[in-house]
Amino acid sequence: MSRMLSILRIVSMALLASVGVLSIAQGQVGSSPACRAVRWDGPIGPAAADYLEREIRAADRDGIPLLILGLDTPGGLDTSMRRIVREIGASRVPVAVWVGPSGSRAASAGCVIGLSAPILAMAPGTNIGAAHPVPLGGGPVDSVMGSKILQDAEAYIGALARQHGRNETWARDAVRKSVSASAEDAVRLGVADLIASNLPELVAAIDGRTVRIATGSVTLALSGHPIDERRRDWRTSALALLNDPNVAYILLLLGVYGLFFELANPGSLFPGIFGVTSLILGLYALSNLPVNSAGLLLLVAGLAMLLLEIKVVSHGLLSLGGVAALVAGSLFLFESPSPVFRVSLTVIIPAVFLTAAFFLFLVGKGLAAQRRPPATGSSSLVGRLAVARTRLAPRGSVFVDGSHWRAEAPPDVVIDPGQMVRILNVDRLSLNVRPEAEPPTTGELP
Repeated sequence: MSRMLSILRIVSMALLASVGVLSIAQGQVGSSPACRAVRWDGPIGPAAADYLEREIRAADRDGIPLLILGLDTPGGLDTSMRRIVREIGASRVPVAVWVGPSGSRAASAGCVIGLSAPILAMAPGTNIGAAHPVPLGGGPVDSVMGSKILQDAEAYIGALARQHGRNETWARDAVRKSVSASAEDAVRLGVADLIASNLPELVAAIDGRTVRIATGSVTLALSGHPIDERRRDWRTSALALLNDPNVAYILLLLGVYGLFFELANPGSLFPGIFGVTSLILGLYALSNLPVNSAGLLLLVAGLAMLLLEIKVVSHGLLSLGGVAALVAGSLFLFESPSPVFRVSLTVIIPAVFLTAAFFLFLVGKGLAAQRRPPATGSSSLVGRLAVARTRLAPRGSVFVDGSHWRAEAPPDVVIDPGQMVRILNVDRLSLNVRPEAEPPTTGELP
């Protein structure tokens, strides 16, 4: 019996060991890292550079076999574009740029990013190109500096195309002549590597292909690796929102409103906190955008003129000047040939109208109320009519507002009891009065 128990124990241990080995083997097979896919839609700015740098480094750290960057962009800032290109070039993980889905584009900075990747794929109905450098906010560029910028951009994109065996001539023309190509033309011209309608089609098409990365040549073995599509985190989405010129513009105006309310009503706290927060966020957004200093000064001048209109009688000239300065400053605040770096007219017109209405109507009404004579207190008696209670020659007393007051008439003036007087001013607890022509009204005397 004991022998049978020993045999059963040995068999059970063997079965458990077999199950453990099979589980480990299955775990190793099932734990193959997935190809990671991220995407960026919109202008290339600091938020895009920060996000894509983090994703490329995370893919390297996690041992991902392939990182796919889905791209749809009208272009963006040169500094942010170069950060992304440097990160792609230094990555030990192959990066494939996919311009898709259909209807997407990789224009300007997006074209340079696509050409810098070891693999460039495009979906049907997409385009790439038009990478001519443009000044985004520094005003006009002289011919010498413009030539330097153009030659630098041309050499940069040509080197990237040559590195991955792409059409260098077309790449240089994309900078010098702003040429663009559809997906089919890009493949035919040797600019893009292939056309893929979706990510699984892209992965299947490049499986087994040899590409060049920072550490040398590597052959892609992607069979059995699923695709992990990752969404942008909230931090990146918030930064991308702040990189919108319309949002930056609105934040600046809200900051001015909040601070004005707090200064007009000290101790309110909420308007001040809201205004300071909005102003800080707006200034942060300005630091990441191509700001024209002349546009910013025009905005400040416009707000100042609207404030002066409340204090100075200009017969509307300051109001017209303030509105004109606000409109001009809003249009010039982000000087760029690209509409993605300009404030939209659909935002400017309501914002200027509301700002003008705010300062000229609401604030004007508030100040007018402050200028009204007080309704209570001794100072509220100035200008009122009173009835002489005793003879004023020149001192005596008067009756007004249910109370008796000491009063003093002008020298050499005698006021009889019951005569109407006009209160000129209040001197401590005495009233300075002058005689009034109207006869007293019945019921004025106590």
